[in-house]
Amino acid sequence: MNICIAGGSGFIGKNLRAFWENKGHQITLISRSDFETNEVYKKIANKELLVNLIGEPIIGRWTKAKKMAIYNSRINTTKMLVDAVNTTENQLKSFINISAVGLYDDSHIHDENSTHYATNYLTQVICDWEAQIKNIQDMDIRKIILRLGIVLGKDGGLFRQLLLPLHYKIAFSIRNFKGLPFIHMKDLLSIFDFVLNTPTVKGIINGVSPVQVDWFNFLLCLNGKIKPWIKINIGLDFIRLVLGESAILITGGQKVIPAKLINAGFTFNFPDIRSAIDDLMVFNKHYIESE
Repeated sequence: MNICIAGGSGFIGKNLRAFWENKGHQITLISRSDFETNEVYKKIANKELLVNLIGEPIIGRWTKAKKMAIYNSRINTTKMLVDAVNTTENQLKSFINISAVGLYDDSHIHDENSTHYATNYLTQVICDWEAQIKNIQDMDIRKIILRLGIVLGKDGGLFRQLLLPLHYKIAFSIRNFKGLPFIHMKDLLSIFDFVLNTPTVKGIINGVSPVQVDWFNFLLCLNGKIKPWIKINIGLDFIRLVLGESAILITGGQKVIPAKLINAGFTFNFPDIRSAIDDLMVFNKHYIESE
């Protein structure tokens, strides 16, 4: 299949490109510069699937400039992709746009039908982001909004960042017992492939593992892989002081169920945090506690 990926050089994009190329698919990438040179229109021509992964990382303190970059990199680029789809002769059958479960509140358990949203900046971004997909005019194009939690992979993202203190036998603990939705990169790639090959799956999809975990137990499980020399308990007030508005990424949380995937018959290889961490630590044996 001819597939076009916008944002194929990022953490998810690099893995997805390699995954699908190994399956024999033809991959064309859309970079940020393509939006400036109007190459988007040419690149989506004759493609059957368009995947949009572009977005400024949300990690870090949300300054005014950072918030603008987070918003524009999602809303403006998605709008341009939709405009290109609407005005270009193409063979597009499906459009997959990633999103985030961060729009859900921390008081309810959420499946794809939930409308219990948080009231913060991130929710505004996500709602405006997803609204762009509704502007696709061709009703025959299947539209998928894949709401992701934290993606855990061996070569990037949160997990890779946490390995550095573990390497020096430093363990961190955060007493946040709200939900921490996550997905193992291998399961995420399988979800993309499952969606590609299951035409009945469409609309909003929660791309998270089915077994709930929180920050405290996630770090407890991860720290169990070493014999730490130093244990540091990080208070939520300290996180708010350091990170400001973006602290909600750590002090908040959601409990999310991937109901559509489960009902459609998708099988998770890493349904819980222990199985995910065990697999990821195989690639980092020097961090594992010796018997």
